[in-house]
Amino acid sequence: MAKDQDVSMHVGQHAAAAFEALAVYAWERLRPRTVGDGEAGRDRVQDHQRLSGMLCALRHLADKVPEVSFDGVLEDGNREYLRQRADHSLRTLAAGTAAAARAIDACHRSVNAPEHFRGSAWLPGAFADLREYAWAGQGFPAAISSITGQLITDLWHYADRQHIDIGSVMAAAGQAYAGQRLAAEGPFQTGVDPGQRPATVLTPSPAAPPSGLIATHQGIITSFADAEWLLVRTAARIGYQARHAPAFPYQPDQDDLVALSRVLAGMCGQSAGQVVTQLTPSIEVRIADIERGPDTAAELGREHGHAGIEPHCDLDIDGDATALMHTLGETEPMTDANAPYRLALVTAYAEAYRQASTQGPTAAASPAHIAAQGFPRHPGPPATPAGPADPDQPARQAGARPGSWPRHRPAR
Repeated sequence: MAKDQDVSMHVGQHAAAAFEALAVYAWERLRPRTVGDGEAGRDRVQDHQRLSGMLCALRHLADKVPEVSFDGVLEDGNREYLRQRADHSLRTLAAGTAAAARAIDACHRSVNAPEHFRGSAWLPGAFADLREYAWAGQGFPAAISSITGQLITDLWHYADRQHIDIGSVMAAAGQAYAGQRLAAEGPFQTGVDPGQRPATVLTPSPAAPPSGLIATHQGIITSFADAEWLLVRTAARIGYQARHAPAFPYQPDQDDLVALSRVLAGMCGQSAGQVVTQLTPSIEVRIADIERGPDTAAELGREHGHAGIEPHCDLDIDGDATALMHTLGETEPMTDANAPYRLALVTAYAEAYRQASTQGPTAAASPAHIAAQGFPRHPGPPATPAGPADPDQPARQAGARPGSWPRHRPAR
């Protein structure tokens, strides 16, 4: 247990180091020093490591602020970087790269000096610096997003000045971040017996390099089969919501779909659009299961209530529902994304059970009869698959117990 706590604290320290680095960056951008000061004469290998460590820490920080999407911030920073490269000379960008260099130094010192970690001792001053740099009226998440995006823009300019490849930095940062989360959380568990899960639809290319770890908001994926399974579940959740108004897109699911489709595409030697197209039939089957889910749960509740079987969840819908979730095939851990659907299942089951239990048992609902039927059920043919409307950008469209009630999982 002590070791697990140490690992979790280490991950938290990365987020704290990123927050302190943002404060340093904001301060430097408000009061820039001499152009080029502090960024000359650096070792390129060490600089590569420090830059990837900075990006890794920023991802951990985004996990701590649910309203912040690191992928969205990264996209904004990249876009601004490309615009500035086209419109500005390198000299006019020097103040930003100098501020980025000092932010990298601050992050590196904080991560590698445990005695410097003081929890919230420096938070009020750091937060004041961030708010001063951000424009008036921004809340904390908006300020974090805005300043992180600007820092990423200047980190890319800094990498150019130091002749560091941005792609390799991002790859190293991504694997470091995933590895740290894996040590803290353990691997993602589908909860499904491999023998019960359908065979994978996608086929890895023998020529493709191994993907390594895949970081999602739902967990760290360590296998090809789990990545495909989770992509189907995530895309189905997005698709179901898109078809049932009012639709409230859940950004972490959108980010996960992008991450999973890109990694699987690289492993299969295809585009992300081709991957999602191949998986569309499986996604449609899952959407149909979601649509039938409350009715299936209610039917099970009625049969259990009539037969006098011990309910598979607390009927006040506020307790443990692990048994019910396993019976209905909802085996993966509880997340903020799937909690509303699971609540609907528990509600439907509990209401039907309470109503049926007051009517007494029926001959057709004996325990033997119920056991022989098995759940979950999939009556009728699945919905006809429909390909994505925009095959070039389908990814944007397309450890709690399984039944424990929502415990916050960080959003990236």
